[in-house]
Amino acid sequence: MWNCSSVCCSGDDRNKETVTADPTYGDKSVLDGIDASLAAVDSEPFSAQQRAQAKAGGASSEDAEPSFSQEETQDKKLEVVPAAPINLQVNCSPESKLGVTMDMSDEDLCIVSVVKPEGLVQAWNMSCAKGQDIQVFHRLTRVNGVKAKTKEMVKMILSLMSSGGFLHMEFTPPSPFVAKINRNNGFWSLGLESYMAKRQYLAIKGFQDQGALLDWNRTANDHERIGILSRIIALNGTPLSGEEILERMANLDDMELTVLNWH
Repeated sequence: MWNCSSVCCSGDDRNKETVTADPTYGDKSVLDGIDASLAAVDSEPFSAQQRAQAKAGGASSEDAEPSFSQEETQDKKLEVVPAAPINLQVNCSPESKLGVTMDMSDEDLCIVSVVKPEGLVQAWNMSCAKGQDIQVFHRLTRVNGVKAKTKEMVKMILSLMSSGGFLHMEFTPPSPFVAKINRNNGFWSLGLESYMAKRQYLAIKGFQDQGALLDWNRTANDHERIGILSRIIALNGTPLSGEEILERMANLDDMELTVLNWH
C-alpha cells in the first residue's frame, strides 16, 4: 500500500496559491453509512478552463496510457505495461459502511485518501486476490459501470448505500515516476500559476509561461509529464504534505519529485 503522505517556488509562486476549506457535501447524517468524509470537496474544484490553461504543461489524458513501476521509470527504454483496473464488487445495505475517505478536490480525479480498518472496502481487501486490494491514491473511475464527474459518482454511491444492493466500483492504481528538476537552467522558479498544497500532496492548477516544471515536461516522455491531474507526493524520496514540499523546495536548486499520474 502506498504509505506516502500526500517546489521550488520563488516567493512570487508561493503567493499565488488558491486553497479553500472542505465543506461537507450534503447533510452529514445522510452520509453515515458511507463515511461523512467521503464527500469532502473543495469549493473551487479544478475547472475545465484551468485544465485547458495547463495543457501545455503536459496534463495527461484520462484514457488508457502506459504505466511504469517506480523502478522501471529509471530506464525509459523499458517496455511500457498498461495499468489494469481493479473491480471492487460488494453487496451493501443501509447499515453498511464503506470504510474509505475519498479526496474530491478535483472534479475529474476522485482518489482514495484513507482506507479504514473496518468497512466493506477493508473486508474486500482481506478476501480479494493478490494485487486487487484498494489502496491509498487509487482512483475511482466508474460506479456500476458509469463513468462520471467526482460528485456524480459519489451521489450514485450514496444512493446505493442508502437503499442497499449491488455496488461495483472500478479503481485505477497510480503510475509513479521520479522527475529530476534543476532550477539552474535559466528557470529560477517552478513556474506554478496556482496550486493546492493543504493536503497529503502538492497539486498543480496552472502553469506560468516558463519554469522548471515546463522545462521538464518539454523533454519528458508522455507518461512522465507533470500536469493538472498529477500529484506530487514526495521530495528527494521523503513522503511529505504539499505544504512541506513547497517549504523545502524553496531552498533547493536540484531535486527529485515523486509524482503520481493515472492513465
